[in-house]
Amino acid sequence: MFYICPICEKDPTSHSFKHVGVFNDTNYFYTCVAKASRYKDRVGILNHYRGVLNDYSGQPWIWIFDGAGFEAKHAMDMQIAIDLAKLISTYSETLLKIKITNPTWHINGILKIVTPFLSKKAREVIEII
Repeated sequence: MFYICPICEKDPTSHSFKHVGVFNDTNYFYTCVAKASRYKDRVGILNHYRGVLNDYSGQPWIWIFDGAGFEAKHAMDMQIAIDLAKLISTYSETLLKIKITNPTWHINGILKIVTPFLSKKAREVIEII
């Protein structure tokens, strides 16, 4: 059985981290922070990511981070970004690519701040589209 975030089960707009499919034996995940109603829910967000990634542990994956609509209010809580960088790094052995689409200047700033908290492998696979 796959992980179901208890917060998103009640309100599917709460967090934004979804498994969107498999292509060529690679799992694809999608995030669009601007579409998440609970973008400040640090504990819930971390649990959501951890739960989903645990289901696919050991399998190759690509993370598509959509920056559309990402604003200052989404960037205000640096601790969430740092904690996510650390969490993603624990799964970076099988991480093939982080594709950042529609980057705003806020995302570019966050990326500079969180880069030291990413594993070397995670830093090497970031691609800004």
